[in-house]
Amino acid sequence: DDILRSSVREKPDINGMAVINGKSVKILLWNYHDYLAQVEPAPVQLIVQLPEDYFTNAEIVRVRHYRIDDTHSNAYTKWLELGSPQDPTPEMINQMKEAMQLQLLEPAMLMDVPDNEVTLNFDLPRSALSLIIIEKP
Repeated sequence: DDILRSSVREKPDINGMAVINGKSVKILLWNYHDYLAQVEPAPVQLIVQLPEDYFTNAEIVRVRHYRIDDTHSNAYTKWLELGSPQDPTPEMINQMKEAMQLQLLEPAMLMDVPDNEVTLNFDLPRSALSLIIIEKP
């Protein structure tokens, strides 16, 4: 309700949501503020208690961390790098299409899951999204 009334002009909206889809847990996190200012990224400690009915006796899980920010999954940044062309060439268009594909922040990793719990620590820049997918390998 506060965001609808006054937008996000004081403290940033750092939040997330999660879903269980088949045999995976998908978590979307964001760091949003109305003002586009250079600020330090927000430190995040994400602790996920995996549902036992989906991860019964799982000893390890695969974790993939995708990112949309200034340097990942961003066609606009690529467009700026190309000189902001008003009439991009077919090659430029292909480069922008490639740049907008969802990109991993880091290579996928296998993690031990003591007590069916996964803990991740990372920084989340302003105006960024992280999509974390946890699944059995």
